[in-house]
Amino acid sequence: MVPMGSPSPSVAARNALVMATAVVTVDTFGRAGLRSLPLKGAALLAAGVVAPWDRHLDDLDIWVPPGRALEAFNALVLADYVPIGSLPSATHEGTASLDAPTHQLPMLRSPHGALVEIHLESHASGDAGDFDACYAAGVDVVVNGVTVRVPSPLHLLKQLCAHVVVHHFGDLRFWPRHVNDVRRLVEHAPELAALRNRPDEVGLSLRVANGVDHPGSPDAWLARLFIDPTPAMAAAWRVAAVAQRTGRFAVDDPRAFLRVLVPTAPHLAFTGDLGGGRSLPAAHVRRWRRILGRAVASPTLPKTATKA
Repeated sequence: MVPMGSPSPSVAARNALVMATAVVTVDTFGRAGLRSLPLKGAALLAAGVVAPWDRHLDDLDIWVPPGRALEAFNALVLADYVPIGSLPSATHEGTASLDAPTHQLPMLRSPHGALVEIHLESHASGDAGDFDACYAAGVDVVVNGVTVRVPSPLHLLKQLCAHVVVHHFGDLRFWPRHVNDVRRLVEHAPELAALRNRPDEVGLSLRVANGVDHPGSPDAWLARLFIDPTPAMAAAWRVAAVAQRTGRFAVDDPRAFLRVLVPTAPHLAFTGDLGGGRSLPAAHVRRWRRILGRAVASPTLPKTATKA
């Protein structure tokens, strides 16, 4: 159900480049007195949870302490990393800027040629979303002769699940790779399998992974909803995603809910809706048309996700 594929030399070579960048980045931060934690794919590779050829990695996601992201950004610029402020954002149509209302700073290109994103959050809640707690519970590993602190297996699982299930809820492109990540984590830390009955994104991910591994199990039907959906089911997930994100904002932060309904002009400029001579009302209309169009468009589900 989940395409595993055979070892890919090209994937391994690309990942080696990203991990070389991770080592230089962590060392640069250390020299500047900054702690850091690689996230998602970079953490999986650094910790040896996945093999270098077994997981595609587009860029390096790295998390730094609250309030020190701009300091980290400047430290990398001084180390000859090049900001890519003139190129479109990886997640929006507009141009990235240091003031962009998002969870990460604009991309940088390392001297190795790999892309780096400094994250302001991990997407997870609790200790997995608290930098100091996550760092304290982390594990030191040696990559290319440099010590790199990575999140604990539990925190890494929570971060991966929050990223895919919560932050990208409804985007089924991410699920094949996500399930493989979860399976590898359980192989690496078998005690995580006991969390399968949790009523949250962690439990859901573990049940889907269990259903993939055991086609005749009660979890198998659940796995099919995410890994092998019908076109109608994929479209339904996208509609549900819009509703889920809106509901979450309304409950967790009413002000954020208002920003979802009527975002500010800087946000509309960031997303690319306020541009090309459009007025502010026209930008709002364009934004809603884009959101609704994405929710009802015919699904195209590549076998692998396009973003680490």
